Amino acid sequence: MQNQIILTTKDELSELIKESLSQLLSSQTKQNIAPAENSKQFLTVEETCKFLSVARQTLYAYTSNRQIPFIKKAGKNYFKYDDLADWLNSGKRKSKEEIQNEVNNGRKFK
Repeated sequence: MQNQIILTTKDELSELIKESLSQLLSSQTKQNIAPAENSKQFLTVEETCKFLSVARQTLYAYTSNRQIPFIKKAGKNYFKYDDLADWLNSGKRKSKEEIQNEVNNGRKFK
């Protein structure tokens, strides 16, 4: 695969971002976990496993090792949607294009 630089207008970029977000929200709705509904809601273990696409045993390993944000109340674990989304985003790695854009714009990157 060759490295390519793609030029786009601000409006085209904005439209691409909107389309991407729309697809993401659509896929979350199909999983029966809509962000608007769950941003203030707590998810059960089963809902969290479905949202993260992990086995129950994996989720319990995450909580046991304190790798994932959770609340333990009355012997049960609960997960806040926003906390899970932040946790997932904390592992985000920049794409080659994002790094290249930062280099081209003279910004430092991690």
